[in-house]
Amino acid sequence: MDTMERETRRRLLMANPELREQHTQMVGEGLIDEEDFWNARRRLLVEEQGKTRGKQVGLPSNILAEIEAQAMEGGKEGGKEGGKPPSICLKARDVQFLFALYPALKTLYQKKVPEEMEERTFWSQVLRSIQFHKQRFEAHIEDEEGGKAG
Repeated sequence: MDTMERETRRRLLMANPELREQHTQMVGEGLIDEEDFWNARRRLLVEEQGKTRGKQVGLPSNILAEIEAQAMEGGKEGGKEGGKPPSICLKARDVQFLFALYPALKTLYQKKVPEEMEERTFWSQVLRSIQFHKQRFEAHIEDEEGGKAG
């Protein structure tokens, strides 16, 4: 766990007495461990980190949209051209943002690059995955809205 996540957990517990009580009962009494407690509340952590990240100087609010746009452009190329992944240009700030948003991604990156795959291939797969899940979520929402209308 990095310092940012540890601080986010602390802020959430301080700001939310109900969450603090749950934490004390579940973790303090040994029913579950610390990681399991927070994994079940990953959404809270991401939202809180997003609030903090949005306050940081120099972090544009549209960064995820820019990354997703690259993923869409990569997907339109129909996969690999001549055995090479589509061209993707991630800036250092984009990479740091993704690592902060998805801490497991940083671990996976450190494990895979460059031992198992090239950095370009890694990011191509990540961006395709982000876009796939976004489209799947949007399709699910459309299905639900269609069911309500009919």
